[in-house]
Amino acid sequence: MDLRIIIVLAALIGLVYTFKVKNKFARIITAAGVIAIGISLIPIPQIAIDGFYIFFAFHVAAIIYVFSYDEFSNQKKGIITVIALLSILPQALFFTPYASQIWVGLLSFIPILAFAYAAKNKIQEFKNEIGFLILMVCNSIVTFIGTIQIYMMLKAG
Repeated sequence: MDLRIIIVLAALIGLVYTFKVKNKFARIITAAGVIAIGISLIPIPQIAIDGFYIFFAFHVAAIIYVFSYDEFSNQKKGIITVIALLSILPQALFFTPYASQIWVGLLSFIPILAFAYAAKNKIQEFKNEIGFLILMVCNSIVTFIGTIQIYMMLKAG
């Protein structure tokens, strides 16, 4: 399965939410994520890597955003921070000796669970952030599926 389909669908959803959200900071973060995905899909390595750098900055901006608002609950701050950090961590560790460790990719399941919890129990509280959270969680889904695929290939021998 071409996992880019998941990322492209997430970018389209993020694009829609870019125009639906009223909070300017959340809108800019979502737009940066969509732009980063678009750039990373360009089949020129020198340009695609720039998409990764923007995608990394997009995660950092989300963490800055969540701690910029005192009215956000600690639970909301925690959920967004966990999603942002653990969504980008496997890619950040890609160029380290830990890249070959399966646990790095399996960490991607935690943001999926955090998003599922937020979507089920607190969706109204996350209405401004849903666009960029979808981008991050879809990145986690792709990383998790990719990790499982690699594990299955290694196990098959």
